[in-house]
Amino acid sequence: MGGPLFLSTLIGSLAYIGDRVIIEQSGTLEMLGIYGFSVTIASVIEILMAALGNSFTPGIYKTILEEDEPQYENTHFQLFILIYLIIALVALITATIIPIMKLFISANFFEAVQYIPLLCLA
Repeated sequence: MGGPLFLSTLIGSLAYIGDRVIIEQSGTLEMLGIYGFSVTIASVIEILMAALGNSFTPGIYKTILEEDEPQYENTHFQLFILIYLIIALVALITATIIPIMKLFISANFFEAVQYIPLLCLA
């Protein structure tokens, strides 16, 4: 019964570790450090977005099951808000990451700025 969950977890773990192994083998340790930093920042955003998405999901399914037209329009509006919040959050991070990095992070990691928005959207 737990086979699909186990398989999904195994594939996710391999993908999480596999990209780092590939970067380590094909690049330098400096590239791996930059990628690791970028993934760490993007994972914080991913956790926030998952929490936001999980707050909307029960209401969406409830509306779909009830087939209530006015409530359906409200849910449709909520989905647009969720999508716009994701876009706004990525844009905000892109706009503020450089000043934040200059305050707290070594200059060696400034190259990570170009990867963080892409990883956030992925």
